[in-house]
Amino acid sequence: NNKRVFFATARTTQQLMAEQTVEKMAKMGLPIRAVSIRAKEKICLNEQVNCSPEYCPYAAGYYDKLQERDLLQVGWRFGESSGDLWPDKIIVIAEENYVCPYAYSLDMASLADLIIGDYNYLFDPQVRLNLISSQAADWIIVLDEAHNLPERAMGYGSPKIPLKPVWNALCRAESKAPKFAPPMRRLYQVLAETLSGRREREWYSPLDDFDKDLFKELVSEVEGLAIDYALQQLSDPLFTEGEEDDWLQSAYRLFRFQTMLSAAGDETLILWKKGFRDRNLRSTSRSLFEVRYEPRDDATEVSLLNRDPAVLLKPVFSKFAAAIIMSATLEPMNYYQDMLGLEESHTSQIRYLSTFPPENSAAYIVSHVSTAYRDRERDKERSAQLLSEIILNTPGNIALYFPSFAFLKRLFDEIDFGDRTVLVQHKSMREHERQKMISTMMEGKGHVLCAVMGGIFAEGVDLPGEALICAVMVGPALPQASLARRLLQEWNQRKYGKGFEYAWIVPGMARVSQAAGRVIRNPNDRGTVILLGRRFLQNSFQKFLPMELETQTVKEIGVELRSFWGENDCS
Repeated sequence: NNKRVFFATARTTQQLMAEQTVEKMAKMGLPIRAVSIRAKEKICLNEQVNCSPEYCPYAAGYYDKLQERDLLQVGWRFGESSGDLWPDKIIVIAEENYVCPYAYSLDMASLADLIIGDYNYLFDPQVRLNLISSQAADWIIVLDEAHNLPERAMGYGSPKIPLKPVWNALCRAESKAPKFAPPMRRLYQVLAETLSGRREREWYSPLDDFDKDLFKELVSEVEGLAIDYALQQLSDPLFTEGEEDDWLQSAYRLFRFQTMLSAAGDETLILWKKGFRDRNLRSTSRSLFEVRYEPRDDATEVSLLNRDPAVLLKPVFSKFAAAIIMSATLEPMNYYQDMLGLEESHTSQIRYLSTFPPENSAAYIVSHVSTAYRDRERDKERSAQLLSEIILNTPGNIALYFPSFAFLKRLFDEIDFGDRTVLVQHKSMREHERQKMISTMMEGKGHVLCAVMGGIFAEGVDLPGEALICAVMVGPALPQASLARRLLQEWNQRKYGKGFEYAWIVPGMARVSQAAGRVIRNPNDRGTVILLGRRFLQNSFQKFLPMELETQTVKEIGVELRSFWGENDCS
């Protein structure tokens, strides 16, 4: 139909799989120009991510280099390319010609038949590619692991303004360049007065409580200072090299906040939060302009809370030529149709049964412990004993998937890993650290991976064959309890009559299903899936497990594992 295709993913690992598929298609004779876009931070060649030509030699004279060296055509003929431009090739071309690899990938994407990239480039109002939004009817989009999109979209509609960076920007401007202080002072005063005027640490208010005109004025004021601020950065920057530019970052947050605030409806609320270190901050001043306390906690902030991703997604989907929305965990279908804002009359649903031999796997529920938050301390020792028994009786690589980093940490020291090498996921892992752990698992030497459900090692990563033969889900991965989640439950109850199910169970069980899916990755794999915790016996949870996961409740998990693998394998 002479359309172009955007293959959208939630993770870089999924992009790698899409790239490999395109390479196979090209080798079979498909004439295609394909570009994969990585985030600017992951592909930048400069010492720091600063796109000003004064700070980045790759940005300086970019368009002149592009034209003089005919780089828009050179890229398609690079090396043994069959028309595919993946990040490694883009980096080589960018280094050789001293051009920005991120800008170059976007320019090449404008000429491509197929683009592989993150959801953000389609759905985030602040990041969406102009070549997509301006010609949406020319595009077919493919969404991989689409169960991630509802939560991601709610994030797009829920921008935050932390108070501490605004304070830093105000103080630095007042001391160094006072002309840039007024918008930060007004923003700070409005937020600080409200945050210091309440005893609660967290509360919400309707949109009507916000002066939208004030935020429009602030955005206009900051825009009026943009050129002067750029000149200030050249001559005497407010923040030195290596420091976070809190003035610029606060301006970006203000723009994003105002964009979403102006489009928000009754699905959106305002959330106010005081961090623990600011919990006792109280205003004693009657004058707004005398409120001058210094925030100390990074968590002190105001944010919008979007409770209905369909409000953002429905208008976008309606403009595309077509969309293929796929995942192994799109059950229940009506939930995703509601969350994505899909018109039933324009939607077809197709379910494919698993092609893997059922005799190659076994799924067990171990129900004689509780992983509910209130019971975790009580059942900690027994839970650790069961995990130790599972490790002892599994003759190969095993993954223990926890609902949170806190629960992983709580149980870790209690588990007997024997002589196994243990790999532990931690927050904010770098790309090379992730790849090293995956490479280690691929060796299939009996490693134990401790990770979290919903994380980088539980979704969108292939661990075939001996890389993983057993996955243990330590309880359902329900979202963390919070005021925001309770408000989301309230909205879904009012709109769909399924508050707890939509706000808690569906997203939690999707993470369980994804983690379980890491075990069987090809028809020759053999493996076990173990669900630990009595909530897995409840119908409200069980009905959201994959259809092909035929579970059996067991009392002696060690006996069952030895029977599945054979006594000799576990000795």
